[in-house]
Amino acid sequence: MGLRILLVAALGIVIAACQRNESHPAPAPSAPPKATAAAAAPAPTPVGSPAPAASAAKGDDDDNQDDIDKPWGTDFEIDGDADHYFGYPPMLVMFAARPLNGTPPFTYTWDLGDGSGHLSGPVINHIYDKIGRYTAFVEGKDGSGQKYRVSFIIAVVSREDFATRRGLDVSTLPSPSPVPTTTP
Repeated sequence: MGLRILLVAALGIVIAACQRNESHPAPAPSAPPKATAAAAAPAPTPVGSPAPAASAAKGDDDDNQDDIDKPWGTDFEIDGDADHYFGYPPMLVMFAARPLNGTPPFTYTWDLGDGSGHLSGPVINHIYDKIGRYTAFVEGKDGSGQKYRVSFIIAVVSREDFATRRGLDVSTLPSPSPVPTTTP
């Protein structure tokens, strides 16, 4: 019986604490301060700029809504891509880069991550002939000297591993294409 009274008393305190106190009404909201025309309009946002910080705080990070091929600001940026990121040797990969903004002329220097040296140009082809994981990158430079860098992860696995990971029969995979030879 004593426990029941204690629970009822505790419940009464909780209910009283949760009730709204009507003896002190909330103050009426004050009128917003008058703003000048410049302060009233939001600052223009560049096309393709990332969402404001408040949106990011909500966890609103939908990769399907990203505009990764559009500039995020006024500084020089490039977009880079590869036609293959996963395959078996010899794996021919076409890399491409393009400016999103900046001042022409644009130059591109590629490091393919396999010790093969650097290549130049907006579009290059490279053959990965050894199994491994490679971090390739392109560094773009615009006419004013600004630089921007994009990285790529390239995974080269055995034919058998490729077939297993893709759920394919290894005998159905195309034969590795021969490495192109250069004529003297």
